[in-house]
Amino acid sequence: MAFISVADKIYLKGYAEGYVKGIARSIIFVLKKRFSEVSPDLCEAIREKQDPIVLESLIAATLDCSSIKEFSKALEK
Repeated sequence: MAFISVADKIYLKGYAEGYVKGIARSIIFVLKKRFSEVSPDLCEAIREKQDPIVLESLIAATLDCSSIKEFSKALEK
């Protein structure tokens, strides 16, 4: 079993948090480019997602949806 130092744990936690924030920021950016207006509530709902797998599936939804309403339905799943 490998030993992980406290510094490594802090680094990995920061990396994971940054990864999640980056995906959320990218999703919001693409939605704004595609649909111009994205409500603050929708942006907040995206930022609240902390699971990278969920956020990665939302990337696909961002590209596949034909409206903000359709994306919002995917976000609720």
